[in-house]
Amino acid sequence: MKDGRYDCIVVGAGPAGSTAARRLAQRGWEVLLLERDALDRRKACAGGISPRALRGLDFSIESVLEHTVGMYQFSYKARSFLKGKPIDLAIHMVRRCRFDALLAQKAAEAGARVLAHSPVEEVHEEAKGVWVRCGEKRYRGAALIGADGGRGIVAKTLGLTKGLRRGLAIEAEVQVPPEALGLAQKAIHFDLGALPRGYRWIFPKGDHLNIGAITTLDRVGGLKASLMDYLQNHPLLRENSNLSITGASVPLRSSHAPLNTSRAIVCGDAAGLIDPLTGEGIQYAIETGNLGAEVVDGFLKRGESLEAYSRHIGQTVITELTFADRFARLLLDHPYICYLTGVRSQRVMNLLADMASGRKTYSQIYRETRKRFAWRFQRLIFEGIGI
Repeated sequence: MKDGRYDCIVVGAGPAGSTAARRLAQRGWEVLLLERDALDRRKACAGGISPRALRGLDFSIESVLEHTVGMYQFSYKARSFLKGKPIDLAIHMVRRCRFDALLAQKAAEAGARVLAHSPVEEVHEEAKGVWVRCGEKRYRGAALIGADGGRGIVAKTLGLTKGLRRGLAIEAEVQVPPEALGLAQKAIHFDLGALPRGYRWIFPKGDHLNIGAITTLDRVGGLKASLMDYLQNHPLLRENSNLSITGASVPLRSSHAPLNTSRAIVCGDAAGLIDPLTGEGIQYAIETGNLGAEVVDGFLKRGESLEAYSRHIGQTVITELTFADRFARLLLDHPYICYLTGVRSQRVMNLLADMASGRKTYSQIYRETRKRFAWRFQRLIFEGIGI
């Protein structure tokens, strides 16, 4: 690196950005990783790491692991509860502040230059390179990776937001008595029916519960009121009017629009790669960070086009998210029916475990489900709701 010049500039030190920066640095490139906030900033996220997400990392997360859960539980409007049953699944609970700090640390250890408290205010792409401005400082690079979240400057500036719609999410941390915490740590809990096109959750951590609410609609009133109602009606929770609530936009991709320019790509949340059914984004962030680094490596070494990144993501991740959206419309538009007839089924729970673990894709589950049900039921469930 000479005079503020790098091979690649990565904007955003979340799972996508730190993963891409680490992989490129491991390959010997000079990499600058810029983070707007502190590396251990709080983020509105439940903090569940799936086995599929872990397979994209080349190091242990044991130092930030708080708890591991192998069961789902469901309720309807926090008043009718189903007991969970163990399934072949292990979701690892982390606090995003600690998890993201670890990823950034690993990027630095690999050789990337990591700068926190460096909000990018301008992005420019030119024929011979890119440059970004952070306050009075400018940094130049041959390539750029935007991993700065759903409302990040990179995608917006470079015209890569086509095909995005937005949902909303809020979350808070709740302290509960030890006996209640012990009970809650047995399962991840989802509450259906209280929000249009959304749900509420409890993800148990080591010494507290992370609770939250998400909707895939961009305009929903009463999200905070719904979360407080959840506190008041859940048997393990207690009302706490002094909650520190964090909110975030949830970008959702609804088309195969390009995710690259001639010198830049966008990854993770910045690309809108979030599961519309579960709200999961970490595994896609890590996967696209890995793929993005591989494609940028080919660009830097051999001048290969970055279009390969958009093409591959379109054929894999976006195709899967299209199938996920079909299931989301079924579950979130018809929560009571799904509560009565779907999530009570051990077979359905096993399918959810297969999906979260990466043993099966949404498209495989979709095809299997269509074959399994009788023709009339298949038509009612899939065609009757416009899937």
